[in-house]
Amino acid sequence: MRSWSGFCLTPMTTSGLAFDTGHAFVAGVEIPRVLHKYGHRIHHLHLKDVRPQVLGRLYRENLSFNEAVRAGLFTIPGDGCIDYAPILDFVRDSDYRGWLIIEAEQDPAMAPPLATASRAYAWLAHHLSSPSSSEEYAS
Repeated sequence: MRSWSGFCLTPMTTSGLAFDTGHAFVAGVEIPRVLHKYGHRIHHLHLKDVRPQVLGRLYRENLSFNEAVRAGLFTIPGDGCIDYAPILDFVRDSDYRGWLIIEAEQDPAMAPPLATASRAYAWLAHHLSSPSSSEEYAS
C-alpha cells in the first residue's frame, strides 16, 4: 500500500499496525494524532526513545539512518526526548490490548542488555501504574 488511505480501506480483521514510537518521532509523525486516529488499529507498540544529540547530528551532518542508529540514535523509553505522556495515556486509558515491546537498539558494550531491559521494564511498569502526569514521565 502506498498511502494511509489504502490502509484505512483495508478491513481491521486483515491488517493492523505495528507502531514504532522512535521511528515515528524521527520521521516527524505527530504521535498523539496517530494514536487518536488509528489507535484501534494498533496491534503492537514498539516503545523506544530518541537521543536528541544524535537526532541533531542526523540533520546537521546529513547522516544516513543507519549511521544515526549506529551512533546511538535510539534508547529505551524515558531516556530520550519523546514525550511519553500521550503514549502511556493511550495504553492506560484506551482499550488497547496489544503487545508492548521495549526496544533498546543500542551497542551492548555501552548498554548491557539485561540491565538496560530491566531499567526499561521498571520505568514502564512504574509509569503505567501511575496516574497521568506529563512531568512524571521524564524521570
